[in-house]
Amino acid sequence: RYSKSFYSLARGLKSEIPAPSYQNLVSSFLIDNLDVLPNGLQFNNQTGVIFGVALNYTEPRNVTVYAVNDRGATSTTIQIEVRDPRCEQDGDFPQTLAGETFVFECGQRGNYWGSLSRKCEVGEMDGEWGKTKGVCMAISLAIVLIVVAVVVVLLIIGLIVMVLVKRHQRAMKSRPPQKKNVSLILPVCCNRFVLS
Repeated sequence: RYSKSFYSLARGLKSEIPAPSYQNLVSSFLIDNLDVLPNGLQFNNQTGVIFGVALNYTEPRNVTVYAVNDRGATSTTIQIEVRDPRCEQDGDFPQTLAGETFVFECGQRGNYWGSLSRKCEVGEMDGEWGKTKGVCMAISLAIVLIVVAVVVVLLIIGLIVMVLVKRHQRAMKSRPPQKKNVSLILPVCCNRFVLS
């Protein structure tokens, strides 16, 4: 018996369906004469492993495998399909074809802001999710962070103003007192002379 009854393999990538488990002595494994493996896959008669690189799309098909010994044979049937490489659903990220990027809008979680993106890359045997980019933040937390940032900026501006004022005060104290020039303004009378 194989560990699963249905195998979905990625086209163009290395695939392997592990050996079946069994209790009695098995001398060989055989595939039913009427069943055909997808193009590019091979069958190991000694272990029952199915492996290779599936080349073509294939709808799910039944493959019956027999375990044989000198007392007879027993069989198990699995289904195999071949499809495009993909990444399986992972949290907020749904099943996605390799090469595509999925963007999750955080507002779908409720009172959240931002977005997350993740690319499905072609891996060794199927699609593999890349690193998550972006941020999801609760709106209430975003408001708190904005308020804190504004307060910090105002504090920094206040400190800069205080430092400048203190420097100015010190500079004024360190100057020697200047004598004030007092000039007397005397009234000047102008006489008019008439020339004839």
